[in-house]
Amino acid sequence: MPSVELTATAARNIDALIETHGLPADTLARVLRSLEPLATLPLAGRALRGGWEGFRLLVGPWPWMLLIYRYEESADHVLVITAQDARRTSSATTREA
Repeated sequence: MPSVELTATAARNIDALIETHGLPADTLARVLRSLEPLATLPLAGRALRGGWEGFRLLVGPWPWMLLIYRYEESADHVLVITAQDARRTSSATTREA
């Protein structure tokens, strides 16, 4: 079963989204629940292309929140690298690099 880990950058991104979007106090717990399926299905998220090649995204806990991760198969490890607002033009779904 793969381990799932948030990077320091992802944690900072989540903190920033809490601040800028007025998200509830239990946001981190909600994010962690959204990531639970990756412990059994690490390739569940959509594969990204372009400058994001090798990364995948999972949506949640809100439909605008993108959780970008990489599955390191050799280590059986999921590493969440960032959390982004899909509505921003700089999100992983709208830019190539």
